[in-house]
Amino acid sequence: LDAVRTLRGAVHIQVAAIGGIDASNVRSVIEAGAEVACVISAAVAAPDVAAACREMVEQIRASRPANR
Repeated sequence: LDAVRTLRGAVHIQVAAIGGIDASNVRSVIEAGAEVACVISAAVAAPDVAAACREMVEQIRASRPANR
């Protein structure tokens, strides 16, 4: 998360985070400044792929300010 914060402060383009992201930390990743969270294993390895994706989307939406 520190790397996302540092990068977000250093660049003026969208930041995508990848690696080790799942439902337990996707909200923190977005709150740290990433516009995009690239999630593969946490989705496709879940017993219910659709439910896992819905949960992460809900976390992402909840973490974004209304104007972002």
